[in-house]
Amino acid sequence: MRKLIMLMVLLVLLVGCGISKGDMYVLTDMMIGADTPEDFIAALEDAQQDGTLETGGPIHTIFDEDIVKIIDTKDEWVLIEIIEGYDEGEQWWVSKGDLEQYAEKQ
Repeated sequence: MRKLIMLMVLLVLLVGCGISKGDMYVLTDMMIGADTPEDFIAALEDAQQDGTLETGGPIHTIFDEDIVKIIDTKDEWVLIEIIEGYDEGEQWWVSKGDLEQYAEKQ
């Protein structure tokens, strides 16, 4: 019985961690999003070559204090929807690492 309780506690802790569909976050700093993960990767590669990251087209700025909702996850990528902010209603892919670094879970 004691092992079962410990297993249940561990499961609750694991489920409470990480990024899940439906989670809400508020950005604590500006982030970059893209129409697709491939667009994001291509923009970063271009930025490494010429030292600039151009927004517009498939690359978008997501502003601090925007509220976003997790729509989907794919490997190291998260599809977010802007729930409250400048581009309300838009959906873009962001890096999981960026979301963890520049946003706080609500």
